[in-house]
Amino acid sequence: MAVKKNKKERAVLERCPIEREYLAVLVDAVPLKTWQLVGQAAAKAAIEGDARAREWLTHHLIETDPMRLTELAADKSLAHTAYEEIFKEEWRRKYCRAIRLS
Repeated sequence: MAVKKNKKERAVLERCPIEREYLAVLVDAVPLKTWQLVGQAAAKAAIEGDARAREWLTHHLIETDPMRLTELAADKSLAHTAYEEIFKEEWRRKYCRAIRLS
């Protein structure tokens, strides 16, 4: 039995492929070294009293559910990488999709 999606859900689903293309282009335009420079500039501005820089850093570093320092330390000691997180997320999505389609 097919589940009907409401208008908002359909709009989000229709928008996703386009947003993914734009995000892919943005990722290519801002390599890790460039992002590192952006972060360093923001940190310097925050130290010099720029409230917006502090807010931006807080958003990207702390968020609403921040990683605990013990988690970060454990990841570092195990040489855990972002690639592992990407792999886990990819697997989770494939698994969830398979469940929805069955």
